[in-house]
Amino acid sequence: MGAASGTAAISRNWLANIIDQPTGKHTTDAGGVARWERAKILPQAWKRKRLAEIAEENGRKDLASAFGDPIENWRTSLQSSDDRKQKDLARYITLLEIVAINMHFLEVSDLPGESGSGPTYRGGFEIYFETLLAAARELSRLMVSKFGPDHPPILLDDYQRQHWNAIVGDARELEEYRRDSEGRTDDGKENKNAC
Repeated sequence: MGAASGTAAISRNWLANIIDQPTGKHTTDAGGVARWERAKILPQAWKRKRLAEIAEENGRKDLASAFGDPIENWRTSLQSSDDRKQKDLARYITLLEIVAINMHFLEVSDLPGESGSGPTYRGGFEIYFETLLAAARELSRLMVSKFGPDHPPILLDDYQRQHWNAIVGDARELEEYRRDSEGRTDDGKENKNAC
């Protein structure tokens, strides 16, 4: 996003000042903008609205829609990223949604080299879902190890918060089971009650 002309790079200080301009109060600083950029925190709703206005004024409609409604438009910001992996991820998630919505129309016979019929969650399609679940479990493990239970990642709605809490709970139970099976306590000492 460029300042005024739409081409020059903007500074965090400029952005902080321009966000606060309509209010006349100084509630945004360059450090806050940097935390937004690193996805450490999300801007407040009124600041997201202001960011959408600034993006629109600077010819960045893709960012304007993402700031205007981040839950609805989070893919827009991924797709407009320069990072190819983020663009691919947005496409894969969209494809999975399309499959989930329409999977009742698919038959095992739709697979190359398969015959017979039946819902997609049986027969030949099972391998695809098992592979996706294995990948999801590994990504969940990585997310919990990266963020931990006390510092969750950015979560956009109650459904995501509930899902994250369930993942963290499962990870805690697994860790407790692992420690118990190894005969250790939380502080790493030997558990005398272990079998």
